[in-house]
Amino acid sequence: MFGLVRRYLLLGVFTIAPFALTIYIVLLIGGWFDSQFQAFIEMFTERYFGVRRTIPGLGIIIGLSIIFVVGAIAPSFLGKQALAISEAVMRRIPLAKVIYSAARQVLDAISKPGGEKFSRVVMLPFFKDGLYVIGFVTQESKASWVPTQGDHRMAVFVPTTPNPTSGYLVFVDPKDSIPLTLSVEEGLKVVISGALAKPDYLAQAELKTQSEEKPS
Repeated sequence: MFGLVRRYLLLGVFTIAPFALTIYIVLLIGGWFDSQFQAFIEMFTERYFGVRRTIPGLGIIIGLSIIFVVGAIAPSFLGKQALAISEAVMRRIPLAKVIYSAARQVLDAISKPGGEKFSRVVMLPFFKDGLYVIGFVTQESKASWVPTQGDHRMAVFVPTTPNPTSGYLVFVDPKDSIPLTLSVEEGLKVVISGALAKPDYLAQAELKTQSEEKPS
């Protein structure tokens, strides 16, 4: 009886957890976005209605409206001129130019038509022989990234588990990497799940091993 209850509780947790985490993150981001405009809403209500109050959700609508208007104006001649002036100003501010340039390059790479942030999935040696870690190739150049190492032409991002937004950037010789027959999406699933989500090639290898171990 207790074993059945425990089994159903665990099954319920693993079923609900992905939905709950998704909803939590969406609400967290939405709440932060909404809070950015609540100060202006309070000033508006106090000035025109004599009551200083917040209106939950209105900040999100205002923010999305601003983003929509900027997106509509950006392709026009005036929009391009305003963007060029804004970029010129950003690039003259010491700290801001570093942050802006990095953010611009990342967003440009992601938004390329048909392009991906990561090109392919590989495995790299991890600290010592016999240990490996999953990495995502971000760039491959003809010249070495490391001046004193002529063969280090591959830049690989090694994410942490379960949060793939943090990690390490390493530069390696392509010969030291092991290519995987995983798509970028499948590789991310393995990292985020802590390898609970098995790649297809591993599942197929296990089935083959099980079939070979069965007595004839």
